[in-house]
Amino acid sequence: MSRSRFVDVTDEDDDAAAGGGYGGGGGGIMSQNSWATQATHDTSLTAAGRSVSIRQEISQQRQELLSRLHETGEMKTIKSTLRAQLVECGWREEMRNEIQNAIRQRGGIGKVTVDELVEELKPRSKSAVPENVKSNLMNSVTDFVRRERGEIGPDGVEIVLKPGMSEV
Repeated sequence: MSRSRFVDVTDEDDDAAAGGGYGGGGGGIMSQNSWATQATHDTSLTAAGRSVSIRQEISQQRQELLSRLHETGEMKTIKSTLRAQLVECGWREEMRNEIQNAIRQRGGIGKVTVDELVEELKPRSKSAVPENVKSNLMNSVTDFVRRERGEIGPDGVEIVLKPGMSEV
């Protein structure tokens, strides 16, 4: 059985110790239980209740991460960077052309709804995002999480405590 680590978010014990909020104290947004790990390990536990519980926990932790991204203003920065990268790599123009073609194929703008266009083009638009843009997005979120946990400083430099040292 393998475990993978991605983003660690507060579990119930750390949440209680931290007063239920973000940052501060020993808890905050991050802890030792990874939501990605929770979703991928213990495959031997197949009870429906456990599966639902994991999904609910992942959903809650995802919401907490999104809330923290918004609270700190990091979401705006990430969106702005992503938007610029998508324009730079030509993805935006490619999607504009796809939308225009879909509208023409349906007989014009009056014969198609935005929802229909989204449903039709969403899979193509996701798969058309270049891997380096996806990787940059993941790195931005991962760096944010690591900053929140105190693993790296605001400048992106890793903070390493030697054995016997404690945080100030």
